Amino acid sequence: EAEMNRIKEYNTLQEKNKKYIKDYTLRSAKEAAIKDDEYWDLAFHARFADYGDKDSQFIIAQAYEKGLHTPVNLKKALAFYKKAAENGHLEAAVKTGHIYLEEKWVQKDEEKALYYYLKAADKEYVPAQISVSRLYEDRQEYKKAYEYMEKAMSQLFLNETDLEKRSPDLERLRKKMEDAVILEKEDSFVLEEGKEA
Repeated sequence: EAEMNRIKEYNTLQEKNKKYIKDYTLRSAKEAAIKDDEYWDLAFHARFADYGDKDSQFIIAQAYEKGLHTPVNLKKALAFYKKAAENGHLEAAVKTGHIYLEEKWVQKDEEKALYYYLKAADKEYVPAQISVSRLYEDRQEYKKAYEYMEKAMSQLFLNETDLEKRSPDLERLRKKMEDAVILEKEDSFVLEEGKEA
């Protein structure tokens, strides 16, 4: 019976929350909080988050990060972004990656950033694919960078046959990839000459 009550409460919350979630996707969290203050109830979203609702987890993360109807708490924000990302929220995965790569309030961790970027990139989410590409480019892994940028550009320019004409990023990465291959060949040639001498 307790399980039935829990399911009933969850279904009731889902119905009540539909309008807010729809409105939220159309506006930023801050705009939604200002316009629809009656819908912004952190405890309400926390109940959904407890049930594993990725949208509520993302909303709570933004609330903690921006101080919307609650004091700013960046550790809690990151924890909720991670939960939402683990539950399949693509924007939360990219946000978590950005936090680990760019924010000063957390220790920089490229491996964690890449992990979260890839969670969304593997689901064909263009912002994540571009982020993965840029991270690989920074690591001078140009072939992987090119692959992810090409995936992203092929989604943005669906009917385009020559993506490099449309995307300067792809052209730049192809040139870097070619230059890296040339340098690799030159280095191996120098090593071979050194062995013969």
